[in-house]
Amino acid sequence: MTLGLIIVNEDPEAAVHWAVGEEGDLKATGSVATLSDVPTSVRDAESLMAILPGHMGATRRLTLPVKGEKALEDAARLSFEDVLAEPVEDFHFAFGPLEEDGTRMVSAVPIDWLTAWMDHLKEAELDPDHVTLDHLAIHIDEHPLVVLHQAHQVAASLKEGGVTGDPQFIQMLVDPITDGQKVLTVGVGASSPSFDIVLKDTKALSAFYLKGVAGRQLASFRKGIFAKRRDWSGLFRHWRVAGGLMAACVGVWVVGLVLDGVRHGRAADQLMRQSTENFAMAFPDTTIRDLRRQASQRAGGVGGASLFLPLSADLAAAIEENEAVQLTGLRFSLDGELVADLTFSDAVALEQLQRDLEARDVPTREGANLRREANGQYSGQLYLGEI
Repeated sequence: MTLGLIIVNEDPEAAVHWAVGEEGDLKATGSVATLSDVPTSVRDAESLMAILPGHMGATRRLTLPVKGEKALEDAARLSFEDVLAEPVEDFHFAFGPLEEDGTRMVSAVPIDWLTAWMDHLKEAELDPDHVTLDHLAIHIDEHPLVVLHQAHQVAASLKEGGVTGDPQFIQMLVDPITDGQKVLTVGVGASSPSFDIVLKDTKALSAFYLKGVAGRQLASFRKGIFAKRRDWSGLFRHWRVAGGLMAACVGVWVVGLVLDGVRHGRAADQLMRQSTENFAMAFPDTTIRDLRRQASQRAGGVGGASLFLPLSADLAAAIEENEAVQLTGLRFSLDGELVADLTFSDAVALEQLQRDLEARDVPTREGANLRREANGQYSGQLYLGEI
């Protein structure tokens, strides 16, 4: 699996280092002026990781004898209350894997700070699978204590956690913790007798980070409110034209287009009203008491035509319960499926509508031609009926 790395500085406008590797072996590395300039080879990697500067983060190795994400976060907040300068509720947490000794690395960063970085990445059209900190990404086998010296900051990976800051502060912090143990020091760009390893330039630095993260499961902040969402961009690249109209057994099949911005309730009411009018046109002498049952009985349950009214009634009921979904059109495909043209706020809204329909024993599938409109809403088709 190819892994792409993006290593940023404290300043979002500063140069960005990058690397691409496969199974831990370096394939390419380099630096670019901004996030927007990150090359395609990095963007197209099977797994993309962003390494943020760790000066705003706090990392500790903790024993948390609880299970479940909610319990883990509650326990971590209690443990971090004594080390965070601000209210613990203002921080977002990331958890490393459970180690053999029952401990795990836990990191916390300010929510506002992480939000700003995620916005910078989004503006550059980057959507990393993992977001972590520099001192979490530092690792050399058989060396539990590693300190990376750069021009204006130092990142330290220690047994009890990790920290990033100015050199003097880190030195004061690391010395008491290491208690005479061997610390492996790494320098960038300049040789010094005090450094055990010297990385000659930023390309070597990127390769150093790639080696440190390859094959390891790191604490990642892409969880909770920052979890990676479904990638809709790949769906509308493969545009497919929907089927044409099919003759209806009960009259007029097409519900008129609903104006953009009309709330879901109005759309659902219009759909139900149209279905009722269609039934009344086909069976003028029949009193309507249960539209779906009566439509099924009259149609005989054969073919796509017999399913229009039952499916449209189920769709109307489901849309009434989902405020974030609006109906803009309705038709039958040549394959006998009811095709609903929808607009919706995000993937969660569409998935909730599908769950509500499936709870009514209505099978569904998404159309391929989903797209994002200028107003930020998504539009596309949902197919109901035989899949």
